[in-house]
Amino acid sequence: MLPHILLVFCLTATAAWAQSSTESSSVAASDSSSVASSSSSGSSSSSNDSTQTESVLTFSQTLVTVSTPLPESFTGTQYTYASFNGQTTRNTSTATVESQNETSSASSTNTQITRTSTSESLTAIVGGGQTSSTGTASSTSTAPLPVNTQPCNGHVEFCNRSYGNITQVCAHNSAFAVKNNAGSNQQLGIEDQLNDGIGMLQGETHYVNNTIYNCHTSCDLLNAGTWQSELETVVSWLDRHPYEVLTMLIVNSDFTDVENYVPAIQNSGIERYLYIPPVTPMYREQWPTLGELILQGKRMIMFMDYDADVARVPYILDEFTHMTETAFSPQVADFRNCSIQRPPNLNQTFARTSLMNLVNQNLNTAVDLGALLGTDSTDAILIPNTADINTTNGQLDIEGQLGNRADLCVEEWDRAPNWLLVDYYNFGDPGPGSVFEVAARMNGVTYNRKCCGVASAGTTYRPSYFAAVVALVIAALHITMVELRKRPAAAAPAEAPAKKKAAPKKAAKDAEAPVAETADAKEDAPAPAAKPTKAGPPKEGDNIELEGFGGEVETHDGEKTTLSKLAQSSKSGVVLFTYPKASTPGCTTQVQLFRDAYDELTATGLVIYGLSTDSPKANTTFATKQNIKYKLLCDPKATLIQAIGLKKSPSGTTRGVFVVNKEGKVLAAEAGGAAATVEVVKKLVKTLGGDTGAEGVKKAEEKADAETGAGADGGDKVVADTAAAVADTAEKIDGAA
Repeated sequence: MLPHILLVFCLTATAAWAQSSTESSSVAASDSSSVASSSSSGSSSSSNDSTQTESVLTFSQTLVTVSTPLPESFTGTQYTYASFNGQTTRNTSTATVESQNETSSASSTNTQITRTSTSESLTAIVGGGQTSSTGTASSTSTAPLPVNTQPCNGHVEFCNRSYGNITQVCAHNSAFAVKNNAGSNQQLGIEDQLNDGIGMLQGETHYVNNTIYNCHTSCDLLNAGTWQSELETVVSWLDRHPYEVLTMLIVNSDFTDVENYVPAIQNSGIERYLYIPPVTPMYREQWPTLGELILQGKRMIMFMDYDADVARVPYILDEFTHMTETAFSPQVADFRNCSIQRPPNLNQTFARTSLMNLVNQNLNTAVDLGALLGTDSTDAILIPNTADINTTNGQLDIEGQLGNRADLCVEEWDRAPNWLLVDYYNFGDPGPGSVFEVAARMNGVTYNRKCCGVASAGTTYRPSYFAAVVALVIAALHITMVELRKRPAAAAPAEAPAKKKAAPKKAAKDAEAPVAETADAKEDAPAPAAKPTKAGPPKEGDNIELEGFGGEVETHDGEKTTLSKLAQSSKSGVVLFTYPKASTPGCTTQVQLFRDAYDELTATGLVIYGLSTDSPKANTTFATKQNIKYKLLCDPKATLIQAIGLKKSPSGTTRGVFVVNKEGKVLAAEAGGAAATVEVVKKLVKTLGGDTGAEGVKKAEEKADAETGAGADGGDKVVADTAAAVADTAEKIDGAA
């Protein structure tokens, strides 16, 4: 019977593999030494022919660096900035170009516009399925609203979060992904960028022969095709991803009239997705949530740096009345501040409280344009400094890396950046995806996509293959276990008790006791005393000496204390969750999650504390504003934070959670996002069955030992665990192929 069933599942797996191989989009595995190349059309190549050397990338042109840095200031009459004279309510009667469902005088006079209007369907955000509906919700219904389980931009938390309160990665000159061209700023195309999690597409455009092109300085240097072709790629992606909200920042390099962009917008079909705000400018706290934008079907917000005119083209918003920028295209790796460069002469308080912000984390090198093009030009241009790209895009708390820069911006602005602009987003330190890890940390979530250049599992990543593999393994293991259970049980020799995870060693006299030990004897055995662990941060299962551990800290209301005192005053133990900085978006989310789950988390006697390097004043303000029931611990020298292994080097705090019981047993110790830290404690409370003392820990460990296969029902646990492990391995192997 077994061979026949295995044959059926093998055939199923083979068919699923063949089908997924033919249906999947081009997949390019990317690691720190091999990254997929991309054509200018936005489709990624499946060949991994780029080897990371000292300069990371190689180019076909001749590069001659210029010793004198190019000026970085934006001076000249062409650089104009709107004044902040309050907000204006949208007046539809004066707009030259209106929305898709309204009359457009531009479409009737501009011969470049060839597309006709189409209807738009609305998306529903309630369940896990990605379905659309052309109907509208009833405003008079009294039925309770369903709980949303559909992620927005990859996270359920974002559905109710304001567009102006989310950190996203911006691909600098996103269309400039031309292989072996020194003028490129990206290696992977638009499609891959969006799949990986790029939230803002930015790019330099030029108006040539009545057409907008994506060109770098000159179309002779790098021509990535028409802007309309880029928009068509984006529209196709938005059509297939109804729960994603994107941003586009147009660099109007020729300062051409904004209406020259209208034909490409209307011909590409992206106009139906463009959001038109009710007032201009929209201040940071006034933006709708991602969920609201998705429900409206307006999932693209478009900005232009210079010469936008919302009176004539209302869906192209002026950049600098909505956001600020740090220094653009720096040539020196000095990322030690987040000073605003544009717009100039801006009130700093107003900028921090009312405007969104973009951090330019791209390092450049000035090169001779004549040598690059093979002409006698004496001009110089800026191209990405690829020699230092891994450092520039790194997620670590090291000067010069994006992770460190983002934290500096939080300190200066009292909030996280909205956009992190980078070149070659798929490079970084410690590896690909580092830029997304930084954004996730700012948002208080965990990056959950596959980077880089690998289509995500939720879209085109061959789910049928994995399902078949898992089914095959489960069937085979289940049948094997059934057959084994049918066999008569052999007389089992006496054996030693199962080894417990991280359990203290028994005393010598215990080793002399009889090998066979009854369950009752185990139950009645006293809990081992806590022992100090070896040097280094304690891990789950370790025992620590509480006295003197981590030094002295202070509660936000001014009480000096230690971890030992906190543990002894608790009923069963202490939960310490760490956060980088009070009153920032990610940290606010974290304290709110612990606040909202407080009763559940403390029902077993655990006491909750937040822990950061903030001052008592900052934490008091934070605690009062968030109306929390627990205390926040102030650890300005990070002695306790370092002791539990959550201190960043050289400075800063890693978000995470540490749980220890009254006897010094470490129940949890790990870094994670805001939601993940709460889930660790919830899982711990559930696992211990309401008993977080030493006996509860012991019972939980014995329960875990029994579930590994020692008991009569252990086989099903082995089947489930093995199947999960095989599926995970298959996914990793396929992702590296």
